[in-house]
Amino acid sequence: MSRRARIRYLKSPAEIPHFKDEAEEARFWDSHSPVEIVDQLRPVRLRLVVPLGGTRGRRPAAGQAAPLIDRKQIEQVRRIARRKAVSSRALGR
Repeated sequence: MSRRARIRYLKSPAEIPHFKDEAEEARFWDSHSPVEIVDQLRPVRLRLVVPLGGTRGRRPAAGQAAPLIDRKQIEQVRRIARRKAVSSRALGR
């Protein structure tokens, strides 16, 4: 397993299979790249939602996504920010 998997570049959107679950899809994308067919893929609409908690009632600014991270990750960011003497928001910039 120390050897890195070789990436296969897809030549057509038809090469993308239907997946039975997210784990199967993740394994596929670990070894395949859509970089050569990006212009052939259908655009999709995404709806981003503000996560519950951690936002203190604020919504992200227009064009920004609100990442879903757990409390442990938030605390790690805060510790690093304190160590660097900056705000935790400054770390994301």
